[in-house]
Amino acid sequence: MATLDYIDVPASASRLRPQSQRHNANEIRRAPRILTSLPHPPPPMMHRRTDSASSITSPTKSAVNLLPQLLLSSLPSNPPPQGAANPRGKQQTNTLLSSRDPLSVPILTVNFKRFIERVGPIFWVQDRIEEIVLWKRGWKVTSVWIAAYAFFCYFPRLLLLVPQLMLIGIILATHPETTHKPPPAPEAPAEAGSVDWQANIQAIQNLMGLVADGETALQPYIPYLTHRKPQTPHILTALLVSLLPMVALVSLPVFPVRTVCLVLGIGPLLLTHPTVRALLPSLAAMALAYLDASPLIAKLKAKICAGGSTATWKSLGVRLIDDANLTDECWVAQMREVELFENERFGAGADGTHQEWSKSNLRDGERTGWTRGRDGWSGVGGQGGVSSNLTFSLDPGWAFVSTEDWRADLAARWAAQPEKDEEEGQAAEIADEDGWVYTNDAWAARRPPSAAFSPGVGGVTRRRRWVRRIWYDHATAVAAM
Repeated sequence: MATLDYIDVPASASRLRPQSQRHNANEIRRAPRILTSLPHPPPPMMHRRTDSASSITSPTKSAVNLLPQLLLSSLPSNPPPQGAANPRGKQQTNTLLSSRDPLSVPILTVNFKRFIERVGPIFWVQDRIEEIVLWKRGWKVTSVWIAAYAFFCYFPRLLLLVPQLMLIGIILATHPETTHKPPPAPEAPAEAGSVDWQANIQAIQNLMGLVADGETALQPYIPYLTHRKPQTPHILTALLVSLLPMVALVSLPVFPVRTVCLVLGIGPLLLTHPTVRALLPSLAAMALAYLDASPLIAKLKAKICAGGSTATWKSLGVRLIDDANLTDECWVAQMREVELFENERFGAGADGTHQEWSKSNLRDGERTGWTRGRDGWSGVGGQGGVSSNLTFSLDPGWAFVSTEDWRADLAARWAAQPEKDEEEGQAAEIADEDGWVYTNDAWAARRPPSAAFSPGVGGVTRRRRWVRRIWYDHATAVAAM
């Protein structure tokens, strides 16, 4: 008898046969095998920029001399052919700044040297802004800027006078009678190899890292705006529906524009205060605990999640979006879940320089990277690389929901041990935020989620459950009989 991976079938049960085949008591129809793709786990976290930067042990001067060589090595060795001096694409009718000059090693060298010599004031302004926003010069300095911002919020027309006031302040601050010194000579550009030159190089290096870190942080959310996720139409619909009410709201004479601007401008400054930043984690935990204990939230979770099981806010939002994408046939049909387990071990990475969680670290003779059953031994592929597809045996009429894919079980209630947890007084936290459940080297004793960051404690193996919903199409089942 074909096994059913999504329910427990008693040993005494037998599969029903269609009417046309009941004359043969020994003939049992096999369940059709349906092809589905493997889950698509998110890529592993990138290593910290400081980890990779710490491996550079050369002196500052050598690094400064090496940087232009690295830049020049990325340029083509041969000059571009005629008519192909613009690597950005087709020739543009209007010459833009990014393509005004052709790609050239001499131009790059000269402009890079000039940029390093003159970029110092930009980073000086950046440092002053960081000191004010992060309260690094004390509460008095930041409070003065907050007061100035509040003044301009209630008198916004005075913002047009800010450039004029800045020029007046610069001229008065450098006047000989106020400084009792001769007028300062124009500041010369930083010389190559000097301290200022190296400081500019250091600031450029850190700014490049900040830009890369910011792009990495935004990358997971960009697909939701560029039609690479199924949620994009829903986001667009919500924005269009809320646009007209927002226009009407902000156009009301009683709408407090000045107060809103004041709160939006001062709010981030208050959140960056060292005391507030120290209290934010505990306040957020208290707010989440209060929401989780709310009877209304519990009823909402029980209504949306199958079987009334609790789930995290993230999984709850994903389930809401999936339910919104269901077709009318799936919405009224009976639905179940099939499961799949992902297994990883902590060990040396591919390059051998650091340790990481990977399926390639699984040992010979133990469970594979993807397994169907909870016992961990019914594998669906090898350790080195599994097939991108797998098959499930589903009864006639059952099919995968086409509008959604595999979802990670973030709550991980499948790994709960109520009796043991109650005896040992352990917390209810079972898995980490990604749904991983950590165990010892034998995949037996459960370890706390914090073991992911200290594998020496014993959490050297981990498992994660993936689920995908199936629905029953009565018309298809009848036609298959």
